[in-house]
Amino acid sequence: MAPQRRLPLRRLTLRRALLVVLAVLPLVLATAAAFGGSSATPGPGGGTPGTSSHFQLVGHDPLFGRGMNAALTIYGRYVYVGNRTDGSDTCGVGDPRAGVSPCPHPHPGILIVDTADPAHPRDVGEIGPPYAALTGITTRELRVWPQQKLLVVMSFRCSSVIHACPAGTDTTFPFDFKFFDLSDPVHPRFISSYVPTSKAGVAIKPHEMYLWVDPHNAKRALLWVSFPSASVDPARPNFEVLDLSKVAAGSAPVEIAEANWNQFFPGADNPANYDFDLALHSMAPTADGKTTYLAHLRGGTGVLDTSEVVADTDDHFIDLTNKLLSPAPGNFVHWGAGNVCAGHTAVQCSESHSAVPVPGRPYELNTDEVYGSFTTPSFGWPWGWMRLIDVHDPTTPKLVGEYKIFQNTPAFQPSVDSVTDQVTSYSSHNPTVTPTWR
Repeated sequence: MAPQRRLPLRRLTLRRALLVVLAVLPLVLATAAAFGGSSATPGPGGGTPGTSSHFQLVGHDPLFGRGMNAALTIYGRYVYVGNRTDGSDTCGVGDPRAGVSPCPHPHPGILIVDTADPAHPRDVGEIGPPYAALTGITTRELRVWPQQKLLVVMSFRCSSVIHACPAGTDTTFPFDFKFFDLSDPVHPRFISSYVPTSKAGVAIKPHEMYLWVDPHNAKRALLWVSFPSASVDPARPNFEVLDLSKVAAGSAPVEIAEANWNQFFPGADNPANYDFDLALHSMAPTADGKTTYLAHLRGGTGVLDTSEVVADTDDHFIDLTNKLLSPAPGNFVHWGAGNVCAGHTAVQCSESHSAVPVPGRPYELNTDEVYGSFTTPSFGWPWGWMRLIDVHDPTTPKLVGEYKIFQNTPAFQPSVDSVTDQVTSYSSHNPTVTPTWR
């Protein structure tokens, strides 16, 4: 499925559940132990206004009321916030102003927020043209390499259907990475841009990334990048690793590894056999970088050996196609109603969005990303939830627990009218899993 078709969440209700994931894990594990396998337990509140607990709002910044804020990243006291929409005045689908008046997108660049006083965060800057706030292009993903004072920005075409951007192509609205020096955090200095390409020399569009800093060498950092595609051509990668170690000094990133595992899924040469939804969406490595967990949308989740990448300090190229620890598709973890899924069933359709290791534990947290049926007919109720994968044995990962909110259960289905089903989502999305210190 093309990422542009996904509907931005109107109610990102599982965020609370994700933020307290470590509190949830004992419940999930206890449930798995009691029933000898996977069992979904609806959590209290989460999707219901006024039911939050153990949270305190310390401060708030409306970010000019612009909405559609994208990934943020932190450098010291400063927060950098990307934008899912663009710098145009395009009206979104269904906006009553369409055809009558423009729909300005306020402050569409990368906003810089000073959080020195957490109770009163302040907008202190914005990265704009020619690097951000461009027509038809979103500053979708941001990361910071603090040791090198390097800001990494991933940009690509935003959707005319769900992001209020003008229609176009990847040629009219091109994708790239941009790099900035944060020596002056309020006034980032542009260093360079980079268009990712495959080993075959073809430009490929990125979607998600993970910045890994070598724990043994603070001057070395690698970027894990996904390039979702239904292609089964090994020369068209779904995944790459880029070496950013010399970018702060002005050099270009170096591609050191790539792979495409679609070819291992039976019948994948016809994308319809997987609802046009077989692609690597995102990935995350363990802290040492040696193992990487893969979120493969309809393909489920798998485990990849990236130890050779970590050891590759001279940037020789590595083909990761045959480095799966859990062979695809048999040893990938699957759920849902199957490769072809009509949706609107209690077991839902697999949409593995994020696969994140649990620090210090042999588990991986996986979330689905399911929006309203306005984007795809198989979307809508019961949307998606999070799952816990046991990776004690990475060759045979196992689903051991699930966590959902009430809105993901059959009991909520009678309350789902057509509008709710089309343009609302009670789905999990981007998890952050952190350790606890006692």
